[in-house]
Amino acid sequence: MKFNHSIGAIAFLLATPLVTSLSVGVAPSRAATIAGSAAAVMIDNFSHRPTETGTFTNTYAGTIANTGSVTSKANANAVFLSNCHELLAANLSKSGVIGSGNNYSGLAQSQAAVIGDFFIRPLAKVSGDL
Repeated sequence: MKFNHSIGAIAFLLATPLVTSLSVGVAPSRAATIAGSAAAVMIDNFSHRPTETGTFTNTYAGTIANTGSVTSKANANAVFLSNCHELLAANLSKSGVIGSGNNYSGLAQSQAAVIGDFFIRPLAKVSGDL
């Protein structure tokens, strides 16, 4: 299989490792760190109505900064709507830490859950089935 690459694409592929390695060499006194994660789930169009529902959220954010600065944020939301015509379960979990300087630590954790208890009857057994 033959690939046709333009000169710009080849230059980009050759320059990417060089630029990446240069950014790693930044002095710690001027370094900045940004880390984060997020997850969202939405479930709808249920075939059965739950007999019981519940939600759970938990967050933790902690920081330690001696000669730097750090901000930690954690957010968790959960909802299970079962008393209306349409059923809906959704949750969002988002955590992030931003820091700068050379002597800091930050931690952010978030957890969100939706819980539904469903009673689903087994299919009727048809005679002749094994």
